[in-house]
Amino acid sequence: MTRALPIDPDAADRLSADDQAARTTEQIHAGALLAQQLRAQGGAYIQRGMCANCSARCLPSAVYCDAECRADHEARVRRGLAR
Repeated sequence: MTRALPIDPDAADRLSADDQAARTTEQIHAGALLAQQLRAQGGAYIQRGMCANCSARCLPSAVYCDAECRADHEARVRRGLAR
């Protein structure tokens, strides 16, 4: 399973334009993969910009607010308990 990079807004300011593009691309692919997996399991669609675990607002292209929420949600998806 592809995992998105943790989002650190301060570190993102120090990345080159190419690194920022690569990070964004990886986040988009990870989000698309997770959304497809949830659809295949009959789960809910994930809205970008809102954490799929705690429903907090996050970066516009992100589906999790931090690595802990991502890990928690992915564990619940594997157990079949995701909302």
